[in-house]
Amino acid sequence: MPSPRPPTSPILLDHFWQFCRRGGQISVALYVVFLGAFLLLQIWPMVAATFAVLSIQVWSMGRIPWKEPLHFQILTWVTVGLFSLLAMRGVGPRAEFHIYLITMLTISFFQVRNRFLAKVLLTAGVIAFFLIFDPWFSRLEPLWPLKPAGLLAVRHMNQIGLCIFIASISYMADKNIRHLNTALLDMATTDPLTGLLNRRRLEEMAGMIQNSHQRHRRPFMVLLGDIDHFKAINDQHTHEGGDLALRAVAECLLGAVRAEDQVARWGGEEFLILLPETSLEAGLEAAERIRRAVAHLDLSFRGESIPVSITLGLSQAGPEDSFTLALGRADQALYRGKAAGRNRVEAG
Repeated sequence: MPSPRPPTSPILLDHFWQFCRRGGQISVALYVVFLGAFLLLQIWPMVAATFAVLSIQVWSMGRIPWKEPLHFQILTWVTVGLFSLLAMRGVGPRAEFHIYLITMLTISFFQVRNRFLAKVLLTAGVIAFFLIFDPWFSRLEPLWPLKPAGLLAVRHMNQIGLCIFIASISYMADKNIRHLNTALLDMATTDPLTGLLNRRRLEEMAGMIQNSHQRHRRPFMVLLGDIDHFKAINDQHTHEGGDLALRAVAECLLGAVRAEDQVARWGGEEFLILLPETSLEAGLEAAERIRRAVAHLDLSFRGESIPVSITLGLSQAGPEDSFTLALGRADQALYRGKAAGRNRVEAG
């Protein structure tokens, strides 16, 4: 179970505790199997020891998340280590309970900040286990020897159990990594307030759209919108009211465009919309549809109505035009629309 290294973000810490919870559930299931096996074999000291470790494991699962991740790790090391050593001494090393000590090696070096050193220590630990400790364990005589059939069954149970544990932990680690990558990608490409694309991501999308349309000799439209009198909204309704207006306008923009269109928060109260394969007439129609939809928003904050409107400047990028040139023309059109009275569409 990898331990997060300080300082730890809330997202990483949450995934760490999910990982511990699922790993603990697998451990509880394995201890239940051990308890049943020792009951069938009537090895009562091991029944008592397994029940005690199982109780501690269930108790620790109920305390997740712990105040400190290291405390949970220490408890895991102690319970797994004591149980493995006691089972190995009780029923003998040929039952292979000591193989669970390998799992302790995999969680012992994650506090090491040097990643290369951690890998070296882990590799050295596994080699030492098989070359030194495993031969030493094999010389121990069991306190409660098993019959050949029971010994074979227990050994197979442990081998299968270890494989299940390692496979499950590997699957959960891979799943958590994929979830974290998705979360990091969302953080890097979306605006946290509105959920729209951020400026950097839209610039990447604009580059791809521009290259595609230049190859196929097709135009695309650039729409730049700005919420009218947004400073007055913030002054009158506080920043909470302004945030409410931004989210409402963002949702309105998404509802007024096609699935292939790209909408981003360009900065502050500005929004940028890319319309692939769109003529000037279709772009004007889409911009007017957006303007009307925003003007008809029914917003209120703390019992007071918030009037919202938007001014849009648009420009068509032809096959020879770049996104930057089209954006400049749309920006000039937006300023003309603001000067002409706002709540309107102006073509560049």
